[in-house]
Amino acid sequence: MVMLLLAAFFAVASTASSAAAANWTVVPKTDCDGGDVKTHLPCAAHPPHTSPPVPELKACCLSLGPTCGGFNTHGVMKLVGCRQHEIAEPTVDLYILDLPPCVASLLLLPSLYLPH
Repeated sequence: MVMLLLAAFFAVASTASSAAAANWTVVPKTDCDGGDVKTHLPCAAHPPHTSPPVPELKACCLSLGPTCGGFNTHGVMKLVGCRQHEIAEPTVDLYILDLPPCVASLLLLPSLYLPH
């Protein structure tokens, strides 16, 4: 049942129009220490020393489904719950997807957060 709820939420959220409409919290000059989504998807790949466009990063995160809870402006996708491990980082901003409380509480189960 939980997986069906999560799948339904992210299926709706991953459309292009929903990507723009999704609510994001921006935390300037901050990153998560660990909690990176292990992905090599084309949407996360950009030439070195370039900042991917934020709208593209939002769409990429949403396309990853329930494992992605945000990203930094260097293009690194972050797991849900990474804010528990925030650190000051002057070269990057952190974008966190604002999930509905019922979905967020399900995704913050300790077994789903795997720091690297």
